[in-house]
Amino acid sequence: MNTPRPPVHSESLDAVVEALQWFEPFKYLEADDLLVLATKSSIGKAPARQRLFTIGDSDPWTICLIEGTLELKAADGRGVTVVAGTPTAIKPLAPLKPRQHMAFTVTPVTFLRIDGSDLGDLGEVLAPSSYSVQELMVTEGEGPLAEAVQHHELNMLSQGLELPSLPEVAMRARRMIDDESAGMAAIAELVMRDPAMAARLIRAANSPLFRTHTPVATCEQAIIRLGTRSTRQLILAFAARSLFHSETPALNRRLHEVWRHSNEVAAICYVIAELTGRFDPDTAMLAGLLHDIGLLPILHYANRQPDVAADDTLLGQLTLSLRAPIGTTLLQGWNFPAEYITAVNDAEDWWRDPATEPDMADLVLVAQLHSFIGKPDRPRLPTMVHLPAFRKLAGSEANPRLSQQILHEAGTQIAAAQELLGD
Repeated sequence: MNTPRPPVHSESLDAVVEALQWFEPFKYLEADDLLVLATKSSIGKAPARQRLFTIGDSDPWTICLIEGTLELKAADGRGVTVVAGTPTAIKPLAPLKPRQHMAFTVTPVTFLRIDGSDLGDLGEVLAPSSYSVQELMVTEGEGPLAEAVQHHELNMLSQGLELPSLPEVAMRARRMIDDESAGMAAIAELVMRDPAMAARLIRAANSPLFRTHTPVATCEQAIIRLGTRSTRQLILAFAARSLFHSETPALNRRLHEVWRHSNEVAAICYVIAELTGRFDPDTAMLAGLLHDIGLLPILHYANRQPDVAADDTLLGQLTLSLRAPIGTTLLQGWNFPAEYITAVNDAEDWWRDPATEPDMADLVLVAQLHSFIGKPDRPRLPTMVHLPAFRKLAGSEANPRLSQQILHEAGTQIAAAQELLGD
């Protein structure tokens, strides 16, 4: 079904603002931010059979299609047709830089062109938060299963892959905290626009994890107790929790399973970070919570495809193929630091050993293996003592008993961390 196209009557600033509001993620911006972005934007036109950009370009432009039809082609010759006004055209075209596609006009087109250079914090909204599947990965191989996986990857491409966005309150709070100029009262005022978020922060500040005996009652008191660094990480963690929910019962069950696993891994990450002293516990918890974030768009797609939802093998292959690249894309779009992106990308690479010192990906791998200990449906995975990540984290103490010791001695803390994040 086509959606209405943005009206373009002129190239005035008002017309540019009006056009911006028809595209994601710009339609969620406040009026002042829209105006700033409009001053860096223009409306252009191109005749049929003209190239707008080509593979390998690293230009600063973000392009949105207002009118007309064009084709995106990858280096292997595969392509997709984009028609203005359809769901695949409500987001920027092939935003990954360097460009992974060539854009070639099929008909005369009108497009919005946004200069992404020198935008400061506002540049976050131009981060690539929506790639086509083909920009991420296409499975190779032969046989019925490989063909089915390829079919559904390309089907996702043609439909447009819907990647979730973090709640605006969380994004604005992160920017405010990173700016370091806002006081606790201003941060609390912003957070209180989301009462559920404020309540979670108060509960966190009163949690045993923060070793407090004097309870806090207000959002500002909670932020003072937690400190801005922990507040920042917890806000992002609570915001991510909201993404693991659907009104569709079958999908909600799958999302809840992913959340429970992510919650447990996050809690173990927190505890191991505290025990080893090698990582900030709040950062470690957030990395564990996000390690499977790439599953969300895949599960939403499977919910719309009965053959995928009913075939665990096919769904498993799709998640194996796309979990890491989609998760990486999401965190890049949310402007997360490289350590989180590496942890998501390498969360299933059990034998990775890029350096002598452990990194966040190593921590997530070890936490995942710990989460499977004692589970009746434990997958076939490497033993803990042979895992390079475990040897780096544990050092000379690496032995089979250490894992049991960690889980036994830190059981109360793990339970507290899980309760903090919520089931």
